[in-house]
Amino acid sequence: MPSSRPIDDLFTFTLRAGSMLLRNGSPSANVTQAMLTITRVNGFATTTANVTMGQITLSYTPADDATPVTRVQTVGAAGLDVHVLTVLEHIVEDVVTSRIDIREALRRLDELEAEPPQTRTLKTLGTAAMGFGFAWLLGGSLGVCLIATVCAVIIDVVSAWLARVQLPSYYGRAIAAGLAVATGAVLVAVFPIGSPGVIITAALVTQLAGSASVSAIQDLLTGWYLTACGRLIESTILTLGLVVGAIGAVYGVAHVGVHLDIEKTGNGNPVAWQTTLAAALIAIGFALLSHARWRHLPLFALLGAAARAIYLLLSAAGISNFTATSIAAMGLGIVSVVMARPTHLPTSGALDVAISPLVPGMVLYKGFAALATHSGSAGAYLFEAMAVALAIGTGAVLGQFIASRSLWSARSVQYKHASQHGDADLDDTEFAAKGLSTPDFRRPFIDHGGEAPRG
Repeated sequence: MPSSRPIDDLFTFTLRAGSMLLRNGSPSANVTQAMLTITRVNGFATTTANVTMGQITLSYTPADDATPVTRVQTVGAAGLDVHVLTVLEHIVEDVVTSRIDIREALRRLDELEAEPPQTRTLKTLGTAAMGFGFAWLLGGSLGVCLIATVCAVIIDVVSAWLARVQLPSYYGRAIAAGLAVATGAVLVAVFPIGSPGVIITAALVTQLAGSASVSAIQDLLTGWYLTACGRLIESTILTLGLVVGAIGAVYGVAHVGVHLDIEKTGNGNPVAWQTTLAAALIAIGFALLSHARWRHLPLFALLGAAARAIYLLLSAAGISNFTATSIAAMGLGIVSVVMARPTHLPTSGALDVAISPLVPGMVLYKGFAALATHSGSAGAYLFEAMAVALAIGTGAVLGQFIASRSLWSARSVQYKHASQHGDADLDDTEFAAKGLSTPDFRRPFIDHGGEAPRG
């Protein structure tokens, strides 16, 4: 058995790193690739890894048919933290290239986990930016945008407090959405500015944006069905909680004499430059919620605005909403892969933030409103919202696939050329490390003959 690294320390680091990657937004294929690369460059070539929503498993069978070594790590609640993903990718790359040893890597993981959580001020600021941005995107006036911002912040603050007392997320979202709609109803009654539909939509979609994870779609399309189903079911449950709370509040305020015209959604035709700026504001807000660093906010704003601009241009050319949305998401998928190494941003986290302005908030809201008013069009609206969400995910994943295969082919050609010419500086671990920032679209534990080593 190889003894260059103590197996306990190696497996401990690998499992902890894999768990942190998974629960902070990385797709299952990328997590598995990172885990296997770590173990294989450290001398354990026959290691296997298994990733599910609740746990990850790492197993090594010695060549002498000795008892296999198997370790299991439980994975906590999932979310999206761009900062954690960025630091983790750097730590894993340093281990793969032997710039640091396993004990130093474990120390860095300890430091990362000991970092203070994101402040409530930043979370509130991010939520407020998203609430205002979504209301502006949907054509709301300044008053409507401000009320929507207040309601969005209420949902976020109440949900966070209920999570701390360990109330199941479904109930927390329902209660928070109910309070937000009730607050919106009071404000609309005091300031009769109309467009309650825009207010409710913007407030609710701030919570839905984080649920529209590209990682879930990538897991689904690449065969990681357990984690995909777990992520999608979680998103569905949280969405249902918001719907139930919002509709219940609409009926509740009606009983006390405050009638919301929930089908009134504003002019629906805001100026293109306004919606483009609104998309940039939404991306900035979600970046703040995802713990992105301030220096990256201009980049996320640019990506969000660019996605919206592409969508508007394609729509103006007569292309359907589904196709326009999918193409815009595909463009973001390509850019997220290409810019990963130069900007030191994780591809999955950056893409989740950048596509947030494309979330089909108004269509989904119309489905909610139709349910509340017992309209027969509810099913059509909800199906359309699902179709748009799928178009976003599939477009984004296709863009990542195109970019990752192009980069991988270029790196393979470079590697083979260097190896054929006896390049003395050729380093397999450097080659494998470069692949860690590129999304993987295969099961990494399956041997694909003829390719350059990926670790």
